[in-house]
Amino acid sequence: MGQCSALDYARKLTHPELFRQTTKKGGKKYLEIQYKDKKTGELKPFNPLITIDEDKVTFDEQFDGINVIVTSETQMSDEEIIGYYGQLYKIEDCFKVTKTEFNAKPIYVRLEEHIEAHFLTCFLALVLIRVLQHKTNWVYSAGRIIEAMNSAQAFELATGFYKVTANEDLKSIFKLLQIDFDKDIVRYETLNQFNNFWCTTKK
Repeated sequence: MGQCSALDYARKLTHPELFRQTTKKGGKKYLEIQYKDKKTGELKPFNPLITIDEDKVTFDEQFDGINVIVTSETQMSDEEIIGYYGQLYKIEDCFKVTKTEFNAKPIYVRLEEHIEAHFLTCFLALVLIRVLQHKTNWVYSAGRIIEAMNSAQAFELATGFYKVTANEDLKSIFKLLQIDFDKDIVRYETLNQFNNFWCTTKK
């Protein structure tokens, strides 16, 4: 809610009855509420005097059209602070990925050590996904990488030989990682080398 709309809403809330009926905060920050009659000293808990706090309005007016950033990093330059602030969406995306892709919540375990293990697993999975995204120049979203990895399948044809299949995204990821793995039929030893293929990426 912008300041103008919040202030208009606050003016309506100066009516005690309307003030009591609403649970919205909005313009309430611009209200000054007095439960004591200044002249008689009488307490009025059910019929307070509600007015606009002009000092609060004046204070907020100085920030109209300005995005104020509050930080404890006093040694940073303005440009550095703005730069880091612009990266906040990455942190928010991490929470989104762990919740939607790794099912971090709800938690179906009860013991503390099991809860810690659950979140540690989610965190390690997130780290691995971010490493893959970084190494592939952020071409793919976390969801697409997970779907690509889940598409990998191996079917045993004969002793020691397997037929491998994967979707086009996983094949492209291998190419971006400079990993030569375009054969349909491979030996078990070759297949086993790529169980942790992100660890074998060329630097």
